Amino acid sequence: MGSHLSPKFFFRLARGLLADRPELGRRYLSLCRRRRVLRAGVREAHLKAMADSPLADVGFRPPLSVAGCASIIIVQAEGLAMEGVPVSLELDSRGRHRGMALGVVLDRLNRKAEASGVRPFTPTQVLEFYRSYMAACPKVLDKHPLPRFAKLPRLMERLRREMDRVQQAMLAEAAAKDRDPTLLTALQANVILQTSRFMAFVDRRSLEEALAEYYTEPNVGVVIGYCPAKGVSVNRRPVKTEWGRGNGIAVVRMEDLWSLTQPPAEGLVGIECLPESWRGWPAGRDQHAPARPFSYFVKEQSP
Repeated sequence: MGSHLSPKFFFRLARGLLADRPELGRRYLSLCRRRRVLRAGVREAHLKAMADSPLADVGFRPPLSVAGCASIIIVQAEGLAMEGVPVSLELDSRGRHRGMALGVVLDRLNRKAEASGVRPFTPTQVLEFYRSYMAACPKVLDKHPLPRFAKLPRLMERLRREMDRVQQAMLAEAAAKDRDPTLLTALQANVILQTSRFMAFVDRRSLEEALAEYYTEPNVGVVIGYCPAKGVSVNRRPVKTEWGRGNGIAVVRMEDLWSLTQPPAEGLVGIECLPESWRGWPAGRDQHAPARPFSYFVKEQSP
């Protein structure tokens, strides 16, 4: 799916679908509002963890660096790292800490403890404070002591899967509405939006020869397929393929596919199979060439 597409793109797409597919557009907008609520919950969990930690009173900023500490402290820090808490274990290339050094944090805590008449803290306690401070990290949030925060990762994962499903449906709807795209527009939609089952460019003469072998009458079905390993085939006969993307088969009308090979067609022929229909471009080298839309072959039922 085009996960690399920005959230703003899908938000605008959902707004645009409110007129034609209101239930789909409203569903996605509702999921966006739900996402904002869950993200606000994560921020609340983070702010609460910071406020409840003694580290907040000494100007601590993550991550914590344990480079140069005793081996027992480094082993304990490695345990935190395995849980998913970010900990810096080594110095950088210039010999500097990759975060706030544990020794600095310990000194600040003990100065504050001395002024308050509290017993000095230990490095192990600093690690415990740090674990609580980072309780809202993505990998450890599900272990948060408060159930309302601990369930956030599960809810966000469920929301992500639902948003992916609705995004795919919106992309398919947008592609279906574009009934007469140019070759360039369709190619961009195939690569970026991944809206078609497969798209391929084949040699016109090779396609014509493959069809001529089976051309008995115009209104018959022809099985056309594409796979990355073998390219395009027509009724299992290979067709010289210059480029292709996707995978699948479709049954089309002989007359429709044959029309793409006739003059003024020359050079390459473009073929794209969508979920509900297919289209072709006789001039496969002209990026501005308009599409010829077709319906899939449906065998007529005898009375």
